[in-house]
Amino acid sequence: MSKYAQGTLVRMLEVARAEVGTIEGPKNNQTKYGAFTQRDFLPWCGSYLMWCAHEAGVSIPDVVSTIDGAAHFKANRRWYDSPMVGDLVFFAWDNPNVIQHVGLVIRIATNQIVTCEGNTAPPTGSQSNGGQVMLKSRPTGARSGIAGYGRPVYKLPIAPPIKPISTPAPASKGITKP
Repeated sequence: MSKYAQGTLVRMLEVARAEVGTIEGPKNNQTKYGAFTQRDFLPWCGSYLMWCAHEAGVSIPDVVSTIDGAAHFKANRRWYDSPMVGDLVFFAWDNPNVIQHVGLVIRIATNQIVTCEGNTAPPTGSQSNGGQVMLKSRPTGARSGIAGYGRPVYKLPIAPPIKPISTPAPASKGITKP
Protein backbone atom coordinates (compact mmCIF):
# COMPACT_ATOMS: atom_id res chain seq x y z
CA MET A 1 0.00 0.00 0.00
CA SER A 2 1.42 3.35 -1.00
CA LYS A 3 1.39 6.39 1.21
CA TYR A 4 0.94 8.53 -1.91
CA ALA A 5 -2.41 9.36 -3.49
CA GLN A 6 -3.33 7.89 -6.87
CA GLY A 7 -2.95 10.30 -9.76
CA THR A 8 -0.13 12.30 -8.16
CA LEU A 9 3.38 12.90 -9.42
CA VAL A 10 4.94 11.26 -6.37
CA ARG A 11 2.87 8.12 -6.93
CA MET A 12 4.02 7.96 -10.57
CA LEU A 13 7.66 8.31 -9.50
CA GLU A 14 7.18 5.64 -6.84
CA VAL A 15 5.71 3.14 -9.30
CA ALA A 16 8.34 3.80 -11.98
CA ARG A 17 11.29 3.52 -9.59
CA ALA A 18 9.96 0.28 -8.10
CA GLU A 19 10.35 -1.36 -11.52
CA VAL A 20 14.08 -0.57 -11.87
CA GLY A 21 15.95 -3.81 -12.52
CA THR A 22 13.12 -5.52 -14.38
CA ILE A 23 14.36 -7.30 -17.50
CA GLU A 24 12.48 -8.62 -20.49
CA GLY A 25 12.10 -12.24 -21.33
CA PRO A 26 12.30 -15.03 -21.73
CA LYS A 27 11.76 -13.89 -25.33
CA ASN A 28 12.97 -10.61 -26.88
CA ASN A 29 10.66 -7.71 -25.96
CA GLN A 30 8.42 -9.95 -23.81
CA THR A 31 7.25 -8.07 -20.70
CA LYS A 32 4.29 -7.57 -18.40
CA TYR A 33 4.20 -4.01 -19.81
CA GLY A 34 3.71 -5.21 -23.38
CA ALA A 35 1.09 -7.71 -22.18
CA PHE A 36 -0.72 -4.85 -20.39
CA THR A 37 -0.86 -2.70 -23.55
CA GLN A 38 -1.56 -5.76 -25.73
CA ARG A 39 1.63 -5.04 -27.68
CA ASP A 40 3.93 -7.68 -26.30
CA PHE A 41 7.07 -8.52 -28.30
CA LEU A 42 7.37 -4.93 -29.54
CA PRO A 43 9.82 -2.32 -28.20
CA TRP A 44 8.34 -1.55 -24.81
CA CYS A 45 9.60 1.80 -23.47
CA GLY A 46 6.15 3.32 -24.03
CA SER A 47 4.36 0.23 -22.70
CA TYR A 48 6.41 0.53 -19.52
CA LEU A 49 5.25 4.13 -19.02
CA MET A 50 1.64 3.23 -19.85
CA TRP A 51 1.76 0.46 -17.21
CA CYS A 52 3.35 2.80 -14.63
CA ALA A 53 0.74 5.49 -15.30
CA HIS A 54 -2.08 2.95 -14.95
CA GLU A 55 -0.68 1.63 -11.66
CA ALA A 56 -0.24 5.21 -10.39
CA GLY A 57 -3.70 6.37 -11.51
CA VAL A 58 -2.21 8.95 -13.89
CA SER A 59 -3.77 9.64 -17.27
CA ILE A 60 -1.30 9.83 -20.17
CA PRO A 61 -1.84 9.45 -23.89
CA ASP A 62 -0.89 6.21 -25.60
CA VAL A 63 2.90 6.46 -25.92
CA VAL A 64 3.57 2.91 -27.13
CA SER A 65 4.12 4.60 -30.48
CA THR A 66 6.50 7.29 -29.30
CA ILE A 67 5.81 9.33 -32.44
CA ASP A 68 2.04 9.30 -31.84
CA GLY A 69 2.49 9.96 -28.11
CA ALA A 70 4.63 13.04 -28.80
CA ALA A 71 2.11 14.24 -31.40
CA HIS A 72 -0.67 13.97 -28.80
CA PHE A 73 1.26 16.09 -26.29
CA LYS A 74 1.99 18.66 -29.01
CA ALA A 75 -1.63 18.80 -30.20
CA ASN A 76 -2.81 19.35 -26.63
CA ARG A 77 -0.26 22.05 -25.87
CA ARG A 78 1.49 19.87 -23.28
CA TRP A 79 4.85 19.81 -25.17
CA TYR A 80 7.84 21.69 -23.71
CA ASP A 81 11.49 22.39 -24.48
CA SER A 82 12.58 22.43 -20.82
CA PRO A 83 12.00 19.56 -18.38
CA MET A 84 10.12 19.31 -15.14
CA VAL A 85 10.17 16.28 -12.86
CA GLY A 86 7.36 13.98 -13.99
CA ASP A 87 7.62 14.89 -17.69
CA LEU A 88 7.89 12.21 -20.32
CA VAL A 89 11.10 12.82 -22.25
CA PHE A 90 11.10 11.86 -25.92
CA PHE A 91 14.37 10.96 -27.67
CA ALA A 92 15.23 11.15 -31.37
CA TRP A 93 18.86 10.04 -31.57
CA ASP A 94 19.25 9.11 -35.24
CA ASN A 95 16.95 11.65 -36.88
CA PRO A 96 15.44 14.67 -35.12
CA ASN A 97 12.13 14.01 -36.87
CA VAL A 98 11.82 10.37 -35.78
CA ILE A 99 11.22 9.83 -32.07
CA GLN A 100 12.62 6.48 -31.00
CA HIS A 101 12.37 6.29 -27.22
CA VAL A 102 10.58 7.70 -24.17
CA GLY A 103 11.38 7.87 -20.46
CA LEU A 104 10.23 9.58 -17.28
CA VAL A 105 12.16 12.53 -15.83
CA ILE A 106 12.78 11.89 -12.14
CA ARG A 107 15.47 14.49 -11.39
CA ILE A 108 16.93 17.58 -13.04
CA ALA A 109 20.54 18.69 -12.62
CA THR A 110 22.84 21.11 -14.41
CA ASN A 111 23.07 20.05 -18.07
CA GLN A 112 21.48 16.67 -17.40
CA ILE A 113 18.34 14.85 -16.39
CA VAL A 114 17.94 11.59 -14.54
CA THR A 115 15.30 9.36 -16.04
CA CYS A 116 13.55 6.10 -15.38
CA GLU A 117 13.32 4.21 -18.68
CA GLY A 118 12.05 0.88 -19.87
CA ASN A 119 13.73 -1.14 -22.63
CA THR A 120 17.11 0.52 -22.37
CA ALA A 121 20.65 -0.65 -21.62
CA PRO A 122 23.96 0.41 -20.16
CA PRO A 123 25.85 2.97 -22.31
CA THR A 124 27.31 0.34 -24.65
CA GLY A 125 23.94 -1.27 -25.46
CA SER A 126 20.88 -0.17 -27.40
CA GLN A 127 19.36 2.86 -25.72
CA SER A 128 15.97 2.35 -27.35
CA ASN A 129 15.73 -1.47 -27.31
CA GLY A 130 18.01 -2.65 -24.52
CA GLY A 131 15.82 -4.99 -22.52
CA GLN A 132 15.68 -3.56 -19.01
CA VAL A 133 14.23 -0.88 -16.76
CA MET A 134 17.03 1.45 -15.65
CA LEU A 135 17.78 4.80 -14.12
CA LYS A 136 19.73 6.83 -16.68
CA SER A 137 21.64 10.08 -16.50
CA ARG A 138 21.09 11.85 -19.82
CA PRO A 139 22.71 15.05 -21.03
CA THR A 140 20.49 17.93 -22.09
CA GLY A 141 21.25 20.49 -24.75
CA ALA A 142 21.64 20.65 -28.50
CA ARG A 143 23.36 17.27 -29.02
CA SER A 144 21.42 15.27 -26.46
CA GLY A 145 18.91 13.68 -28.82
CA ILE A 146 16.05 15.02 -26.71
CA ALA A 147 13.16 15.94 -28.98
CA GLY A 148 11.05 17.45 -26.20
CA TYR A 149 9.03 16.83 -23.09
CA GLY A 150 5.38 15.81 -22.74
CA ARG A 151 3.83 17.01 -19.51
CA PRO A 152 1.06 14.85 -18.01
CA VAL A 153 -1.56 16.45 -15.80
CA TYR A 154 -1.03 15.23 -12.26
CA LYS A 155 -3.44 15.62 -9.39
CA LEU A 156 -2.30 17.81 -6.56
CA PRO A 157 -1.10 15.82 -3.57
CA ILE A 158 -3.68 15.35 -0.89
CA ALA A 159 -2.27 16.88 2.25
CA PRO A 160 -2.63 14.94 5.48
CA PRO A 161 -5.15 16.41 7.90
CA ILE A 162 -3.70 19.19 10.00
CA LYS A 163 -3.83 18.40 13.67
CA PRO A 164 -4.87 21.39 15.77
CA ILE A 165 -2.13 22.61 18.04
CA SER A 166 -3.25 22.41 21.62
CA THR A 167 -1.94 25.13 23.85
CA PRO A 168 -1.42 24.17 27.45
CA ALA A 169 -3.32 26.28 29.99
CA PRO A 170 -1.09 28.91 31.58
CA ALA A 171 0.41 27.95 34.91
CA SER A 172 -1.42 29.39 37.91
CA LYS A 173 1.73 30.74 39.63
CA GLY A 174 0.64 29.62 43.04
CA ILE A 175 -2.86 31.04 42.89
CA THR A 176 -5.42 28.46 43.74
CA LYS A 177 -9.08 28.45 42.98
CA PRO A 178 -11.42 28.48 45.97
